[in-house]
Amino acid sequence: MKFAQITLLLSLGLLTACTEETETELSVFDVINEENGNDNNDGSDNNNDNDSNTDNNNDSGNSDDDSNNNDNGNNDDGNDDDGGNEETPPDNAPPAAQPKDDATAFSETLHPLLVANCAACHADSPGLPNFASNDLEVALNDLALDNAEPTNRLVNLESPRNSKIAVWLRTEHYCFGDVDCYADAELVAEEINKWLELTNKPAIPAANDLIKAIDDQLAFQRTLYPYSQATCGSCHAAASVPLFASNTLQTAYEISKFVESEGMLLADLDNPENSRLPAKTLTIHGCADNTECREIADGYITNIELWKKLVTDEVSAAAKAIGDINADGSIDYVITYTDASKAAQLSLDYSATTHATSENTLTLGKADLITALGDVNLDGYDDFAIASGKQATIIYGAPTTHKMISKPLTAASQILEIIAEDNNQDGIKEISVLDSQKATYSF
Repeated sequence: MKFAQITLLLSLGLLTACTEETETELSVFDVINEENGNDNNDGSDNNNDNDSNTDNNNDSGNSDDDSNNNDNGNNDDGNDDDGGNEETPPDNAPPAAQPKDDATAFSETLHPLLVANCAACHADSPGLPNFASNDLEVALNDLALDNAEPTNRLVNLESPRNSKIAVWLRTEHYCFGDVDCYADAELVAEEINKWLELTNKPAIPAANDLIKAIDDQLAFQRTLYPYSQATCGSCHAAASVPLFASNTLQTAYEISKFVESEGMLLADLDNPENSRLPAKTLTIHGCADNTECREIADGYITNIELWKKLVTDEVSAAAKAIGDINADGSIDYVITYTDASKAAQLSLDYSATTHATSENTLTLGKADLITALGDVNLDGYDDFAIASGKQATIIYGAPTTHKMISKPLTAASQILEIIAEDNNQDGIKEISVLDSQKATYSF
């Protein structure tokens, strides 16, 4: 009786094995046999007797074909969960994320931000970069990603915070509907870093992406721009083209820097004396012999040279915008020096010819890390923090430097990041630092 039952069960098992065998399984076996140089009848490994068929059919309905993996010279019984294939990913494992091209990454990160905030001027404007165009190809092309001069790249994938769009925002160009242009510039850099991650390029943290000594447009704003407005603004601010003295800083900057006339740039930083602005002063207005015109022309050359100096001379000092610390309507800066013996300084009156003035300067000490915090204590003045080694300090804004209050903090190891977050949703940011041991300390 028992033998008959076993026979019956065996026959049913064979019937099940035969009916559940699929063409896919057969084709897999055929491929394996071809790769091993075997046919279906070349020995015990691929025996087609009933016992081997039963052993090689697991509950999942898949044949592990363990007998074909004889690295150790042993035949597996087919019941091991791993199936002898530890390095083979499961069939339902998600595919590895593929890097996206620049156009796709741009469309999913920075482009929507630019369209939402910059389209009024930069979507379909002749003579201006249309990086906020709804036409993705136009927008991407106008970013000047491959410009040989990094300061001319509207998006700089090697230094997101020094992208020209971020520079414009930091130098008081039109903000994204609020008063914190610096935060808007940081938002642009954050979206560019997301772009890098989508293309499998390493993101560049702020600590390694230091803002250059003087932004190109800021240098123009501190040198040639006020001079052009003072000398030629009565005509070239609005009435007569080119508008190199326009009341709109961005327009004046772009025209002065990029517009050519008779083969000459209006302001040629490589060769200031060959600039069109001084040449026009002497020739177009026909006053070459006029002492006043000669002085004006020389003044143009001098201010273009100053502009060039501020842009290229990064050896002695670097400036980082930190917000409007004294609430006077102008962005203020922390000045750091490559000379280790010089302490960093807060400058509330950043000059074209000097890095700081004595009346509006606060000596800060060493500052390897500088972070703009916005108005942390909601008193109407922007605040900022600096750190060096294990030491960090918050400096709270005030009308003058001698009224500013600082608050120090000491961590156990080198401070890597200063964090400003409203953790309890009360509208006030909590400030903390993260050190190299991943420990967090709150002020």
